[in-house]
Amino acid sequence: MRYQPVIGLEIHAELLTDSKVFCTCQNEFGGSENTRVCPRCSGLPGTLPLLNQGAVRLAAKAGFALDCTVNNYSAFDRKNYFYPDLPKAYQITQFDHPICTGGYITVTGGKDIRINHIHIEEDAGKLVHDDYEGISMADYNRCGVPLIEIVTEPDFRSIEEVQDFVEKLALRLKYAGVCDAKMHSRRICPCRKQKLFVAVKGAHCKHKLISVWLINLRYPCTERLGFYFVFYIS
Repeated sequence: MRYQPVIGLEIHAELLTDSKVFCTCQNEFGGSENTRVCPRCSGLPGTLPLLNQGAVRLAAKAGFALDCTVNNYSAFDRKNYFYPDLPKAYQITQFDHPICTGGYITVTGGKDIRINHIHIEEDAGKLVHDDYEGISMADYNRCGVPLIEIVTEPDFRSIEEVQDFVEKLALRLKYAGVCDAKMHSRRICPCRKQKLFVAVKGAHCKHKLISVWLINLRYPCTERLGFYFVFYIS
């Protein structure tokens, strides 16, 4: 039996705003650890988020650049999970009512890769692991940095299509001024937070045989997507 991969992507792209998405802390890469943190983005009791309008405008621009429908109404949700680099123990994101829906990018060969939706959310912090001392340290500068997550339909059937899609996506986001797509500063997900869902099925079979999540991918689209990755099989 011949087999065929079925691939979908979730891509994070950090937005080029001056400040974070729910507070006034500066949004920039690098610098000393834990120097761009305030009670809001660290989730201290009694604080409330204040939405950055610039982040909403950039997310809408991304939707237009990707032929999406920019919805008149969108809403934020709270996603609860516990991890050391998330001081609030929850993330503000969009689930039921994302800012953009639909859309597509045409890859080489004329095939349209459909986009399910684009939503806004805040980034988490960063863990720095010291193997010599046997400890892990948390840097919360990245907490609350605005990003969009672009979720595709599982329309990819080859690595070449994935590579072409990501390259065209990065080009459109850069042209629109949404994201600079600088891999070294982790502005676009293929460097830090791209996820692939891969199912393998028989070429003439509709049933999924095996599915794999590939997360935290690095060095995207170079050397035919030669990533370092962690994977989970379900």
